[in-house]
Amino acid sequence: MTAPISHQKLAERLFILNDRQLGVLTRLHHMKQLLSSTDYRPTVMPGGDKVFEPAWKALLKKFPSIEFRGGQSNIQPFIIHQKKLFGVMSTYYYNLADVLEVRDNISDLLGRFSASHIQLDITVNSDVTRLYLELVSNYFAMMFFLTRIPDVKAILALFNFLYDQLNGKPEPNYPRMAELFTETPDAMLKTLHAEINPHAKTISRALSSLSDFFVRRTVRAQNWSDGHFLNILNEPNKIAHTVLGDQLACELIPYEMMERWVVFGYLLIYPELSDEDAFNRLKTALKHTYVVVLFRDEAVYIHALLQSFLESVWTNKVGAKRINEIKETLSIACSQTLEVHADRRAYLRSALRQLHLILADEPGLLGPKAFLVFWGLSYAADEVQWLLRHLSNPPVKKSGTSSSRAHQNMTEEFGDPFLPELLFYMEELRLLIVRYTPVIQRFYVQLLASYDAPGLGEYAGEILPRLPGDEAIILSSISKQLFDLSEEQVLQDTTQNCCEQFAVFDFSGIRLDWLRLQTSMSCKTAPIMLADHRRLVEHLHSTIFHTKLVDYLDELLRLVSDMSVFTFYPTQFADLFMHCLKCPAQLRFTIVFPSICCHAIQACHDLCPEERAFLGHASIRIAHHFCQKIADRVCADFLTRVDEFGNLADQLAPQTAVPWLFEERPAKRKGKKMSSSSKSAINGGGSNDTAKSKSLP
Repeated sequence: MTAPISHQKLAERLFILNDRQLGVLTRLHHMKQLLSSTDYRPTVMPGGDKVFEPAWKALLKKFPSIEFRGGQSNIQPFIIHQKKLFGVMSTYYYNLADVLEVRDNISDLLGRFSASHIQLDITVNSDVTRLYLELVSNYFAMMFFLTRIPDVKAILALFNFLYDQLNGKPEPNYPRMAELFTETPDAMLKTLHAEINPHAKTISRALSSLSDFFVRRTVRAQNWSDGHFLNILNEPNKIAHTVLGDQLACELIPYEMMERWVVFGYLLIYPELSDEDAFNRLKTALKHTYVVVLFRDEAVYIHALLQSFLESVWTNKVGAKRINEIKETLSIACSQTLEVHADRRAYLRSALRQLHLILADEPGLLGPKAFLVFWGLSYAADEVQWLLRHLSNPPVKKSGTSSSRAHQNMTEEFGDPFLPELLFYMEELRLLIVRYTPVIQRFYVQLLASYDAPGLGEYAGEILPRLPGDEAIILSSISKQLFDLSEEQVLQDTTQNCCEQFAVFDFSGIRLDWLRLQTSMSCKTAPIMLADHRRLVEHLHSTIFHTKLVDYLDELLRLVSDMSVFTFYPTQFADLFMHCLKCPAQLRFTIVFPSICCHAIQACHDLCPEERAFLGHASIRIAHHFCQKIADRVCADFLTRVDEFGNLADQLAPQTAVPWLFEERPAKRKGKKMSSSSKSAINGGGSNDTAKSKSLP
């Protein structure tokens, strides 16, 4: 008999496994960078020290076997340095072993979700649905990323040969890793489909609930203008009204994240694309991009991947029709999206400039209008990341003699000379949020005590008598913690400084309890389903978002405006800076580039501490370069102005001005003579004698 949902701790497993999977992805990315770098790549690897080349040929020839019973002369270099090599290779090998462990845990968790018949819906159990879809998309990215890491086969073979030499037996995980981690991309896709397709019903239901939020992220700038998007001056009489809603947190989910959910999700459960709504959802994503992010700067040309995979596995008439439609979306993505995104960036520049001017002048509005700031930052970050991704991955030309020239032209077309201005106002709004954190915290703590707590008590009271024991205890605990925020405590605590407030207000327990409720009350066998109590769900969604505006502001800012991705595109980052220096209209926004370098640390993960030093040194080096260039430009402009003022002063000096006056005096006399002669010509001949007599000395 299956254990109750609360006893299986599915919510806790989902939360922890997402974080661990992200850490493993970070380590894989760092590992790929080290192996691809000439400075940090171990010399023992193939192509390095020539001493090991014969040993590598012998070892890789027998892969996956590592037994050398007859003659071991070719692999003597490995045996001689086995202790040193074992220490070097163990780091890389156990990174791959962690992938296998995470894979097993994910398979187990997905099976438990399917067995429990948990119905995922972003509008009902938004946190569970978001974590579930992120788990699936990151799982695809993690496994597919393995096909891009160089020398995986060499790492597995050498480590296990050394392990066998030292311990007398191969490493226990080696057979599975040798079979799974050395597959080609096509074989890896088929393996992933076989693993994920049994959970297709759960994934498809979750993806179908994204429709409204996903479509809203793809509208044109004209629709924004018609709807007065981010314009708080549109209704002046409501400028101080609080922005309330039941799905505010879902509105802040980045488009890039939802895009990965849709594309990778339907790639793994492609039979679901027979449904028209599901395929239209995929087409919407494919029309807006031709390249999808795997992780950080690693991206995949998604149309080519989909076509090659579906042509090999989907051979019926429906599949052929879908493949042809996918090919059509590629031309749309390459030809029409450039103008659409340029218009969106232009609108966001104006909207964020207006928001900054108003909120900098009236910071008290950051309380009721905080969501608008996060909303605007989220959309702006979407546009920046879209542009950076497409700048680095221009469309692939199938044929043509001038492919390099076409590549350069496409790069110039995707460039945006006004992007620094958008980045500048994003950074200014971030600084406003940080500076006036106490204002936002005070406002939302009072809102939690006076609005959210009474409302939750009313809605929860309707179902508490019918809830089972565990769920009733959790819901009562949430309600009690909010009611305990008395007015006196609010007024006392919100007068403390920012650092103390983060320690005083900690609502992470409430958010975790709500995650548990979403899991246990979304099961088909649950006595009370969340979907049947929409008012309670909507109020709890709003309340949870308000708690994040009190003690989770730094993470919210990271979610909606993290620009650490620039660290992994140093060439494009430097080119953008140099264009900004050359553009007089954008010159004043160059100061934002060193500020963006500070975001690099946000890309670090606790499970990959060794990467922190690499990212830190890289960001400091880039920031130093930017500051040096800005200082050089300031000095050059200053000296130019000094020279101009010096030239003007020299022209007004007595020794220069007096000769100039003498040169001007004859010219003035000549001008007077010319004017008098013209007057005499007008008056006639009689006046000529008078003029001549007057002109005599």
